[in-house]
Amino acid sequence: MADYCKGTGLPVVGGKVSFYNEDQSTKRAIKPSPVVLVVGLVEGMAQPIHPNFKRDGERIVLVGDTLRELGGSDYYEYIHEFTGGASPGVNPSRDRKLFKSIHRLMRSGWITAAHDCSSGGIAAALAEMCIWGGMGATVEADRIPSSAMAFDELLFSESHSRFILTAQSNQAGKLVEELSRARIPHSVVGEVAGTKLRISSRSIGMISVGVEEMSDSWARSLARVLGD
Repeated sequence: MADYCKGTGLPVVGGKVSFYNEDQSTKRAIKPSPVVLVVGLVEGMAQPIHPNFKRDGERIVLVGDTLRELGGSDYYEYIHEFTGGASPGVNPSRDRKLFKSIHRLMRSGWITAAHDCSSGGIAAALAEMCIWGGMGATVEADRIPSSAMAFDELLFSESHSRFILTAQSNQAGKLVEELSRARIPHSVVGEVAGTKLRISSRSIGMISVGVEEMSDSWARSLARVLGD
């Protein structure tokens, strides 16, 4: 972690790692939990760029490659009851270049929303952007920059250094041009639209979930776990 932070220039000012904490009721240890405090500065912008979708018709751009990296993911553990697999790899020099490009785009004023795709993968990130914005989206999974993999792996892979960006239709071309110039993998995968999250693929057809349904599931998740 220290080598990565040095390689990418991330200013870590504190943190904590818990390896042996146990639940007092069940006496079961929680998973190892590294917590890192990173400090950043927002400057030169009227306001920070938030992750929620803003308006119909905005283009959705996925930045970064998706690989078959689901080791340690909640999807593997809770859906397939499997805890092995390949964990996401890191590349500090590649990531530093990508982060600088994303930062330049944010300062350009072309980006209207931005969200990372680490925890939960692309599917979770899109769902969160829909929930927080109260808006739907239409996405073509076959456009996602990736290696060959199953559809569920594509949606839930937790490969690092991937972002979902949105831009107005008349600004999306500038965003794509800048990413192409920097030789960063990217693709326009869809647009903000309607009241449902729709993800289509030639191999499996269409997944369609209402924003209201996702919002209710997201808001009540803790209550369900606690048995309320």
